[in-house]
Amino acid sequence: MVMVSLDCETAARKVYSTFHYLGWPRSFGDRAANSIEARASWAIGSRVNDFLVRLIPNGKDVCMIDLRSASRHDRRDLGVNLLLIDRFMDRFTIEFTKEHERLCKTFAERSEGSIL
Repeated sequence: MVMVSLDCETAARKVYSTFHYLGWPRSFGDRAANSIEARASWAIGSRVNDFLVRLIPNGKDVCMIDLRSASRHDRRDLGVNLLLIDRFMDRFTIEFTKEHERLCKTFAERSEGSIL
């Protein structure tokens, strides 16, 4: 479980961006349940894993992100599910940072125009 200082709607856009960047086609999205699923693949062979991101609102502008990955083929994944979660988090962190920088820049521009 990861907690981010974004509302869940913005976090969902960052999840979609992350899936797009990683080339993981989204197979299901349920805005009412704040749940997004994708088919995650890895480079060795043609294995496909199911990857689920669940977004849970936790107050104003805070979203809890629950990540899950499961192999479709084998009972044992030999660490691939953890690899996929790490890969997702690496890219999601980049997307989150871009959003945070955009919000900070917008706030700074608004503050420059106001009289204190």
